[in-house]
Amino acid sequence: MPAIFEGCPGRVVAVAVPVTNCQISMISVKDDANNDVLTYLRDTVVLTRVTVNQSANVQFLHTIGNRVYVYAFGDRMGQITLSGLAFIASCDNDLTSHSAKNVLDWYRLNKASTRANPITVTVFDVAFQAFVLALNTDVVEPATKLVQWTLTLATLPD
Repeated sequence: MPAIFEGCPGRVVAVAVPVTNCQISMISVKDDANNDVLTYLRDTVVLTRVTVNQSANVQFLHTIGNRVYVYAFGDRMGQITLSGLAFIASCDNDLTSHSAKNVLDWYRLNKASTRANPITVTVFDVAFQAFVLALNTDVVEPATKLVQWTLTLATLPD
């Protein structure tokens, strides 16, 4: 039986299916020039998980007679986490370094201690202004040098 895919383990390729011309963008991370970043085409990374947490800033006061007073003080800072996979190289081109370095470089340029302005993260059509707080990387498959990464961002209240 012939092998359909063969080559170096740890490399990745995007297979374009010609019948699927419709593409819905679920998330985008933009740089200052409004270009998409942290994408497969630009950084050879794949986004696998997005979480958005938001909460209201409220205080409850319990009184005699089972009355509860609710004091609302607006919204708290929210949190977005972006998780994905980074690969040793792409089948389309040879990277000079592991694509996890692209994520690390992006983190170093955009972390809150380096950058004064928030970045824009858009989930569907909802835009969030966020500050990059943390990066966590983990080699999940040493044989293929597959790296899992997670970025943590703090979002401004609406």
